[in-house]
Parts: sequence; structure tokens; C-alpha cells
Amino acid sequence: YSAGSEFSYMAQPKIHAAQIEKSLKDYPDGILGDRNLVPPAMAQAAHLFDLQQLSLMEQELTRALQSPASVENTRFAEYLRTRAADQCRARLRQILGLADEKPVQAYREAISFVDAFPKSEQVEAVNAVAIKLFADPKVKHEIEAEVEYQGVVAPEIIKAATKEELEKLKPMIENYVKLFGATDYGTVVKNAIADKSLIVSTETNTGATRPPTERRSRGGL
Repeated sequence: YSAGSEFSYMAQPKIHAAQIEKSLKDYPDGILGDRNLVPPAMAQAAHLFDLQQLSLMEQELTRALQSPASVENTRFAEYLRTRAADQCRARLRQILGLADEKPVQAYREAISFVDAFPKSEQVEAVNAVAIKLFADPKVKHEIEAEVEYQGVVAPEIIKAATKEELEKLKPMIENYVKLFGATDYGTVVKNAIADKSLIVSTETNTGATRPPTERRSRGGL
């Protein structure tokens, strides 16, 4: 489920979590496949792999292998680490593939990758891709449109409890549309505001659209 997607219906502010739970329910074997192949001591690590929480998975593997580990557990840990490395290489290829045709989405995916897999071998290459993409004026403007809406406009809309309070936000919204209405993101925002059915939820903000300079303190670019 796309980590770069920040939209949610007002009635479903936790739509990302709901989609993950739905996917796990529909596919109980997860990404790994046959759960019968998972040694009992490795169950939590396998679950973390399914959630793509690879840093937590590595911590769990280290914990599980502290005591004298069986050959079965050691072999499965090596298998998980190999699969995790394969996942990171696949994500890098995906990002590179998106960079030409969908540079904004490629940037989002790159930033998500940096946050999710800061210790992977591919992180420097992905970092470089993100920096190059953000230097593109169109990509930068799209990201700025999303950051401005999430950080300034959306919180005020969420706080507005009455029609009168929403009415007072018109100048701010009109200024936003003036600055960013020509962007793809701004177009979606205009439609969302018009029908009052769709907003950006601060609960689902992954930070995947922040400019690189705002992410350095968190191990990003």
C-alpha cells in the first residue's frame, strides 16, 4: 500500500492502517509465503518482515539468536536477511524506473525508503536519486504544495468546527490555490475543498513529501 499517498477520507482517517490489516487478512501467509516454514522462534521476525519493518526485524533476529540457536533458526535468519536485501534492491530498481515517468512519486518513494531502510546498502544511491529529483523545479513545487497543505491548511480545516469557522479560512485557502493551484497536488486539493469530502489527514502523514532539508535530523537526506 503506497507509503507516498497522503490522502484519506474524513470518515476513514486511519485508512492506511486499515488497508494493511485488510491485506494481512486476505493474505495470511504474508510476503514470505507458507507460514508452516517459519520456525516458532522466528515468527515475530517473519511478521516484521511482512510489515517491511526491516530494522525492527533485524533487532528481533539478533534477540532470537542470542541464546544457542538451532540450525533451523540460524538458517531461517539468513533466509530473512537475504529476502530483506532483495527487497531493498527491488525498491531501488522501482525508484529508478519511476524517476523518468513519475518523478514526484519517485521522490516520495525515495524519501520513504531512506526513512524505512537507513542501514541498507542502497540508501546512498536512493539518497542521491532523491536529491537529484528535488532539484527539478516541477518536483520541488509539487512537494512544496503538499507540505504547505499538510502543514498549514489541513490543520486549520481540521480544527474548524462550524461553517463560520470554515468561512474565515477562505483567504488562506484562496492564497494556497493562487500559489499552488497549477500543480497536480493543488488541483486535487481544490476538488477536495470544493466537495468537502476529502482532506489530508495529519494522522496518516508519513513525512514522505517533506523537502530533504527537513529530514536530516531523522537520518534522511
